[in-house]
Amino acid sequence: MKGNPNLSQMRTIMIGIRNPKKNGVEANPWAVDDGLSKCVEVWVNELRLTDFDQRGGWAAIGRVNTTLADLGTLSVAGNYSTPFWGSIDKKVSERQRETKYGVDIAANLEMGKFLPEASGVKVPMYVGFSEQISNPQFDPLNPDIEWEDATRNLTAEERKERLKQSRTYTRRRSLNFTNVRKDRTGGKKERLWDVENLALSYSYSDQEFHDVNTEFDNEVTHRGSLAWTHSPKPIEVKPFNNISLIGRASG
Repeated sequence: MKGNPNLSQMRTIMIGIRNPKKNGVEANPWAVDDGLSKCVEVWVNELRLTDFDQRGGWAAIGRVNTTLADLGTLSVAGNYSTPFWGSIDKKVSERQRETKYGVDIAANLEMGKFLPEASGVKVPMYVGFSEQISNPQFDPLNPDIEWEDATRNLTAEERKERLKQSRTYTRRRSLNFTNVRKDRTGGKKERLWDVENLALSYSYSDQEFHDVNTEFDNEVTHRGSLAWTHSPKPIEVKPFNNISLIGRASG
């Protein structure tokens, strides 16, 4: 036996005894071999495979959607599931082996509502937050032993640090301002340099991730754009309108 093997990824076990030839490529290089056949009796003790662990798990999800008057909408969702949870079509060996829980929060708000209506300013804003945590049933550093058993003799502070190293953690945050603009009010004449022709968009997002193999994997993204649009009133040109023949035909 070499190294520090574990049974978590094992699919096949084969036990055998070799009696190498006295000479040749397969000769035993570690001992003097008389080249004779041997008769031995080998016992393999305490190697057992019992039935699948058929303990059941459970899962729950919840979602709340609400409208904040004319300010916008708010959505909050949560989920929780335990080891051995799985859908009907999953085999016993395919069931979940982690405790997973998380929360998702999203809000679409019109921040222009906090400004005077006469200003015509529109500030659509989206805010999102998501956090997902997965705690393993088995210690990822010693996959044959459940995490609770592997950390039983640790202090509370050591268990907290070990759990932080063992879990899979993902957090996402985002803040978007899309098509921030000023609507035209008062019936003023349109001009090329009017501020109403401009629209500003900006988005910020970040992601934090770590697991037993990754100490940290963080991303931060900024995006912005400025758009200018102008739709002048069309001018009608009728160069042949004063020609009597064409004028009568068109009439």
